[in-house]
Amino acid sequence: PKPSEGKRSGGAVFAAGVDLALARARVAGCSAPYGRGGAAVLEGGTCVADDVGFFGNVADEGGALSLCPSYDDSAAGAATFVATNATFSGNGAVHGGAAFLDDGTSLMLNGSVVDGNVALYSGGAFYLTDAALSLRETSAARNGRGVEGGFAYVEAFGAIDGGGTTSVAASAADAGAGVYAFDFSTVSVAGVGFSDGAALHGGVLYCAVGATCALSRVVSRRNEALLCGALAYADRSGRPRGTGPR
Repeated sequence: PKPSEGKRSGGAVFAAGVDLALARARVAGCSAPYGRGGAAVLEGGTCVADDVGFFGNVADEGGALSLCPSYDDSAAGAATFVATNATFSGNGAVHGGAAFLDDGTSLMLNGSVVDGNVALYSGGAFYLTDAALSLRETSAARNGRGVEGGFAYVEAFGAIDGGGTTSVAASAADAGAGVYAFDFSTVSVAGVGFSDGAALHGGVLYCAVGATCALSRVVSRRNEALLCGALAYADRSGRPRGTGPR
């Protein structure tokens, strides 16, 4: 689509309680400056996409995508977005530079690229609240530059599964260049390789007050924290734990 603007939500597409299929689509320069989903909002339903790209879209929450439950049709459930060969590049938001995942939603990317997305505050690439992010054969690089969670920010509950085939490189934030777990959240990160991240606290992970953070089969290389915790920083009663490769 040509650049467009949805002042509240869904700069190009707003879909509520329906199933969609996308192929060979490019969405660029769209915006929802006061709402969610610079390119698209999915309220419930499932979207299956192949060879799609989101470039330079902006919103308050979810620079490219916002996924949430259906508020009008409970049968539609929470939104699911499944994509193969997708690109998220140069999108920006206050929260969730590439995508904002809310309340039971899930995002699944296979053979995809997540590059150069920016959040002014939290979740340079992804913001999850009670949501799941599944990645396979996917690379993410140069996301972040905000305050919390250069790659991802998790509130309440979040599961990030890279399947052992996903790399996150050169993400950056003040706290948690890789992942920031908000107060009293429960977070799991599995099968992801983090490299060349940069933060003040937590080169890979920032586990905030009362949060429980589980790392499994996570690889860390050349991550840096200017002040504390090149791998992880636990704030007061935060509880990080890990198994498998380091």
